[in-house]
Amino acid sequence: MVTIVTFIVRVYAPTWFNVKQKPSCKDGARHLFTMIKNLRYQTDELKAIMEPVIQHNSYFAHPENLLMTADD
Repeated sequence: MVTIVTFIVRVYAPTWFNVKQKPSCKDGARHLFTMIKNLRYQTDELKAIMEPVIQHNSYFAHPENLLMTADD
């Protein structure tokens, strides 16, 4: 239970609020990077669960999306 709450408070909630503040497609790569950066400080067990999920759903890490983000 503590692991779930820690993940929500340190990774999920900050990312969710960032997406709500800047919902544009141009900010998707920034949101992904922020989530990965916040996940860095979690336990190895949680990283092992989340890394395949992020890799499978990392559409904003494609080069064309990164170029779109660089326009800002």
